[in-house]
Amino acid sequence: MITITYGHSKDHRPDLKQAILGMICANRTSIPIYLGAISGNTSDKTSLPEIAATYLAQFEADDETPILIADSALYGAENLRSLSTQQWVSRVPTNQQ
Repeated sequence: MITITYGHSKDHRPDLKQAILGMICANRTSIPIYLGAISGNTSDKTSLPEIAATYLAQFEADDETPILIADSALYGAENLRSLSTQQWVSRVPTNQQ
């Protein structure tokens, strides 16, 4: 269950409530193949690995899993450990924490 709540607004509108839709697209066609609703005040650094884990859980052990491509929010010590068995591509953020 998600919470629609006030959060950081890129449009500088703190008066509006928000919800987030996490989306995974197929590599060649860019067709959305997975959607996940996320609470409005959730950090990308925590929601991206959760979305990836939920998506990857759909694959059987003998299935070929896709290579994940994500923005720099995926890059972090905890996420590196949790995705250590998965192939992924990201960029290293300029301000590592």
